[in-house]
Amino acid sequence: MIFRTAALADVRIKDEADFKNKRSLLTDTFAAVVEPGLKLSLRDYLGVQAEVTTFLEQSAPNYWKDCDLLVTPILAVPPFSTKLPLGPDRIAGEKIDPQVGWAFTWPFNLTGQPALSLPCGWTKDGLGLGLQLVGRRGGDGLILRVAAALEALAPWSDRRPKE
Repeated sequence: MIFRTAALADVRIKDEADFKNKRSLLTDTFAAVVEPGLKLSLRDYLGVQAEVTTFLEQSAPNYWKDCDLLVTPILAVPPFSTKLPLGPDRIAGEKIDPQVGWAFTWPFNLTGQPALSLPCGWTKDGLGLGLQLVGRRGGDGLILRVAAALEALAPWSDRRPKE
């Protein structure tokens, strides 16, 4: 099995058949993320990983040649109900993937670029809004300095979302 996490290790799921037998031990959200990974062969996984590595090492740096820092919201939507099994399935009326279509953070988990998220404001209902800073590979220092400067200008550590 390719997809491994601490939660899967605790449940000791060996393969797709074992996943089906132990499915009730996992949350729906976690199972929805795990199940597609169980269908990948090692050959397919390694092939995709090689393509990603090639892109990151050969093509991606060109996208950053004129940019030191990318600043984005964390989410494409305001904070949403924790009662949703995954996330929203529509943004501005357009259908999206409820697992990843609303978050701007996950692509940088794949690229290995330094990225951080920090609070930057509040909705009218008192829920936190986030800002993401992304740098070039190896540019960790810059995003940490910018985050520190933003926090100094707009301290947030004493604020908590309304219940």
